[in-house]
Amino acid sequence: MKKVEDAEFLASLLVSTGELAGTRTGALLTTVDQPLGRFSGNWVEVWECVDILKGIRHPFSEDLIELTIALAGQMLFLGGKAGSAEGGERLSKELLENGKAWEHWLLMVEAHGGDVRVFDDPAAFHKPAATRTLKAKRSGYLASMDCTQVGWAIQRLGAGRERPGDPVSADAGLTMHAKLGDSLKEGDPLVTIFAASSSKIDGPAEMLLETMEISDHKPQVRPLILKPITAADVK
Repeated sequence: MKKVEDAEFLASLLVSTGELAGTRTGALLTTVDQPLGRFSGNWVEVWECVDILKGIRHPFSEDLIELTIALAGQMLFLGGKAGSAEGGERLSKELLENGKAWEHWLLMVEAHGGDVRVFDDPAAFHKPAATRTLKAKRSGYLASMDCTQVGWAIQRLGAGRERPGDPVSADAGLTMHAKLGDSLKEGDPLVTIFAASSSKIDGPAEMLLETMEISDHKPQVRPLILKPITAADVK
C-alpha cells in the first residue's frame, strides 16, 4: 500500500476477518522503503537465510532478522507457545542463537527429500553468467528509493515472472552495498546485480540508478516496524 493509513485499514480488515473466522490473528505495519536484508532474488535469499540460521550475521541482514523475530514472536504468542508477543520474540531469539532453528531447518529439508549438503557452502551454488556493480554518481547520503521500481528491476533480471510460465533464474537478483542513510562518496558501490545473460543487465541497471536518490542531507529513516495491529485494535 502506498499510504500508511491504507495499509492500516487493510491490516485491520485482515485481522478482523481472521478473528471472525475463529483464528487468533495479528499483523505488523511495516515500511517498505528499501529491500530487506543483504540480498534480493531466489537462491541468494536462501543463502542469506542459511547464513543467519548458522549464526553468520552480515550487518545488512539485521533488518531482516528484526522483522523475522517480530513476526515469529507474534506467531508464537497467537499459537499459545508464549504468553505475549514479547515473550515470543525472546523465545525466537533464543532458538536462533542456540542453533535449534538451524537444526530444525535441516530436518524440514530432509523430510522433503532435499539434499542438505548444499547448505555447507551456499555461495558455491551462486553462479550468475552476468554481473554488474552500480556505483554512486556523486557523494552524499543514500536518501530514498522506490521499492516498486526495485522489484521490477529484480523481476527483469530474471528473478520473477511477468506472465505465468515465464522462466525464472535461480541466480538472478542483487546484493545491496548501501542502506538508506549511509554516507557515500562518488564511485562507491551501491548495488551489484546478477543475471543469467548480459542482455538482461542494462534495463534493470538503469531502473536502479534512476530510483536510488543521493542527497546532500542525511535523511530521516523511518523505523522498519511502525506498529502492531491486534484484535483489540479492530474491535
